[in-house]
Amino acid sequence: MKYHFRAGRGKNIIISDTKTFEDLGFAILSEYHINPDHLFMFVFSNGEETNSATPLGPMNDYRDVRIDSKLKSRKLNVGETMTFIYDYSSDWSRKVKLVEIL
Repeated sequence: MKYHFRAGRGKNIIISDTKTFEDLGFAILSEYHINPDHLFMFVFSNGEETNSATPLGPMNDYRDVRIDSKLKSRKLNVGETMTFIYDYSSDWSRKVKLVEIL
């Protein structure tokens, strides 16, 4: 299966359900033409957070959801939203919504 996400205003990302949240983060940054050189994470609508990712791989910072978890392990539903936060000092963020499952 594939997930179709919308990040920010109209950036569409289609990614396999076997990819990780880290892969999704890198795909979002790529859509915005951002070279990933800062930490990033996801915050879910229920308040849970992934641990941080760096360009060199996941960090062990004891958050609720591992950044290297496969997307399908989260059992996301169509319409679900989360916030992608990149570069904590500048707090660059985008809302990410699961639009459809293909």
